[in-house]
Amino acid sequence: MCKKRKYTKMGALYSIANAQHTKKSKKNKDDKIPVRAYYCKWCTCYHLSSQQRLNIKTGVIG
Repeated sequence: MCKKRKYTKMGALYSIANAQHTKKSKKNKDDKIPVRAYYCKWCTCYHLSSQQRLNIKTGVIG
């Protein structure tokens, strides 16, 4: 079982979109945060790749 934060597919996509929107509203509008959602076979959920830098708490399963 994974110890990472678990997301549904829509929750992961929403978190990525929210992070990109937050980043674009700051100084450098061309900057994008390299975030991706990937599916974990062990826990059958999605995880985000750069969660530590984003501090995202939306779309979490539990």
